[in-house]
Amino acid sequence: MMDMVGMAAALVATHATAVGSLDLPAPVQLVAAVVAGFGIGLVAAIMGVAGG
Repeated sequence: MMDMVGMAAALVATHATAVGSLDLPAPVQLVAAVVAGFGIGLVAAIMGVAGG
């Protein structure tokens, strides 16, 4: 339950205030995107919601 409250608070904070962005080089963005995508896919597979 507290996880949901934390996510809701994060969404409210990002919509109510100006949040800056990171100015990362393209190769760093690529690595971060691949790692994030793998992590999201792993969690989806564990939860049983991965398509395929």
